[in-house]
Amino acid sequence: MKQTIRGAFVACSLALTALAVAIPAAAQSPPTKPAMGQLGGAGPCTEGTGKSGYGNRAEYIWVKVPTGTGSPRTGGTCNDANRPVVLIAPGWGALAPSNYPNLVSDMVSNGFIVIYVNFSLYPIRPDVNYAQVLDGYKVATTKFNSQIGNRMDLANIGIWGHSLGAGMVPWLAKEISALGAGSNSLWLSSNATSWAFWVELTGPIDIPSHAHAQVIAYDQDTKTDHNVGIDVFEAYDIPDSQKDHIQIQSDGSYVADHATPTEGAANYLDWYGVHRNYQALADCARFGTNCNVDLTDMGQWSNGVDAKEAIVSDDPQDMGPADALVECGEDNGQGAPSRCGP
Repeated sequence: MKQTIRGAFVACSLALTALAVAIPAAAQSPPTKPAMGQLGGAGPCTEGTGKSGYGNRAEYIWVKVPTGTGSPRTGGTCNDANRPVVLIAPGWGALAPSNYPNLVSDMVSNGFIVIYVNFSLYPIRPDVNYAQVLDGYKVATTKFNSQIGNRMDLANIGIWGHSLGAGMVPWLAKEISALGAGSNSLWLSSNATSWAFWVELTGPIDIPSHAHAQVIAYDQDTKTDHNVGIDVFEAYDIPDSQKDHIQIQSDGSYVADHATPTEGAANYLDWYGVHRNYQALADCARFGTNCNVDLTDMGQWSNGVDAKEAIVSDDPQDMGPADALVECGEDNGQGAPSRCGP
C-alpha cells in the first residue's frame, strides 16, 4: 500500500512539473510612457484655437497653439503671450498633422506653437517642395501669427523633419536663420532622412554656431539611404558637443522603421525614440539643460530588463538594413547628393 501511494505521489509530481513547463511565463509589458513633465512625457497644455489656410504656392498650413494655466517644460505658462515655435517639415504624402498625431499633440502639450506645412506630391523637386515649406513658414509667421496675437517667439525655434522633410531641415535652417529666426535658440531634428537638396553634403553645412542638432535613424528603415543622414550629421558645421547621431533599435515585436514617427498607436519607440529626443534637444538649445542626458536609454520592460538601447555616436556608420533604398551617388539633376559617406 505504501509503495502504491508513493508511486502515485511521484507520478502526480511529474505531471505537475510537466504542466508547469508547458505553461509559458507571463508576457512582459514594454516600457511605459514617461510621466507628465519627465523627458518623453506629455506636458500640461491643451490645444487652443489655431489657424489654417493656404499659402502662396498651393501649400496648406496649420498653426496649432497651446493654452491653459499649466507650466510646461518650455518655461512660463501654456497661455503666455509668447511661446517657442516648432516648424514641422513632413514626409512625402503626409498631407496633414493627423499623419503625426502623437508628435504634434506632444509638442503642443509641452508649450510649443506648431507650424505644419504640407507640399505637393509631384513633382519631387526642391524648387517646388522646399519652396512651398519655406513659403508656408513665412505666411504662418506673418499673417497667421498676427491672427493669433503675435504669440510666436521666433527667437526660440526648432525644425523637426521626417523623410523628405528631414532632408529639408539643413536648408530650412539656413533660410529661416537668415530671416532672423532662432537668434536665441535653434534646434534641428532630422528623422529618417531622405534626399537633402540645396546643401553641400561634402560639407560644411554652415548653420548658426549656437544651433544644436540631432539626426535620427531607425534600424529597420528600408525607405531611405542611411548614409544621407550620416552625411548631413557630419557636414553640420557645429561642434560634436552640439550634435548627435542616434539610431533607434527594434526590440522584439516593436519595429523601428520609416513609419515610426507617424504611427497612430504610440508606443515606447515614440516616447523614447522621438519625443524624448526632441525634448532633450530643445531643452539643451534653449536652457542648457539635459545636454548630457543618456539618449541611449529606451526605458525598461516590466521585468526590469532594459529595452534595447539606441546607438548614439559622433562617428556614425551605416548599419543597414541590407535592403535599404540606395540614394547615394545618384543625380536626378535637381541638386541631389553626388556622394554619401567618406
